[in-house]
Amino acid sequence: MSPSIPGVPSAAPAAGPRLIFMPGRAQTQLGGQLNLTLQGELMQDLFTASPIRLKWDPKVLRLNEITPGELLSRDNQRITSAKDIRNDSGEAWITMNRLPGAGGVNGSGGLATLSFTAIGKGATVVVVSEFGLRNAQLQPIAVTAPAVEVTVQ
Repeated sequence: MSPSIPGVPSAAPAAGPRLIFMPGRAQTQLGGQLNLTLQGELMQDLFTASPIRLKWDPKVLRLNEITPGELLSRDNQRITSAKDIRNDSGEAWITMNRLPGAGGVNGSGGLATLSFTAIGKGATVVVVSEFGLRNAQLQPIAVTAPAVEVTVQ
């Protein structure tokens, strides 16, 4: 272990905005329904999530629906959203935007809920391949792309 140097930050990760899936790992039976929530944590001035692109193995899962979560509208502001689900290639995207003049939101909460049906046995990883998180000044919010492993028995 290296010694601590006064005035120099430790190697511990800094607390900042991030995206995670809830649950962090999932298992279901063939034909079962599975809901995954894409969660935004420690967001500061989040104004838009446009686009969020997702990928998965289309032989294992079928995406039935993507619905916006409560994070962007939690202060009773309206949001606009659009989505495109392509189960043949295992890809989808959703855009969610607050209305002009609404400002951004702070905090943690559900960004989007993904509703899948398990159509094949095996394992797949649902990954966010692109995320366009921006603040009210339309500057990017840096986060790491989350992924969740799903096993179908």
